[in-house]
Amino acid sequence: MIEFDAEVTINRPVDEVFAVIADLQKAPDWEIGVLNVNVTAAGPVEVGTTFTKTLKMGPSKVDGKCHITRFEDGQVLAFALDSGPLDCVGEFTVEAVSEGTRLRSTGSGRLHGPFRLMTPMMGARVKRDGQREVENLKALLEKTRV
Repeated sequence: MIEFDAEVTINRPVDEVFAVIADLQKAPDWEIGVLNVNVTAAGPVEVGTTFTKTLKMGPSKVDGKCHITRFEDGQVLAFALDSGPLDCVGEFTVEAVSEGTRLRSTGSGRLHGPFRLMTPMMGARVKRDGQREVENLKALLEKTRV
C-alpha cells in the first residue's frame, strides 16, 4: 500500500482554490503525471460523477476510470481511480485560514501485476509528487492573482 499526505497554504480565498480542484479538466495543469482528463458525465461535479484520467506511468500511458466518492461544495472532493495496474483513492480538503486557504491532499493506492514490484520505489515518489502537486496548485493560483 502506498500512502501520501500533503499540505500547503495558498494565498487565495477558499472558493477560488476549490473551484480549480473541482474543475477536473484542469488537473493536467498541476497534477504530476496527469496527461488528460475527460469528464464522462454531463453536469456539475457531484458524488457519482465519472471521468477518465490518462496517466504517465514510466514509459507507458494508462487510462484510469475515476468517480467522485465524496463532494462537499467548497470543502471536500474525494475520488477513486481504477486503471488496472493501479487502484487508488484520494481526497482534497480546503479550509479558510488567516493566510488564505489550507489545502490538504491525502490518498492511498495499490499497484497490481508486475507493477507491484515497484511499490517501494513508487511509495517515495508518490509522497514527493503529492507535495509537489499542492505546491504546483499554489503557484498556479498565486501567479494569476489580480
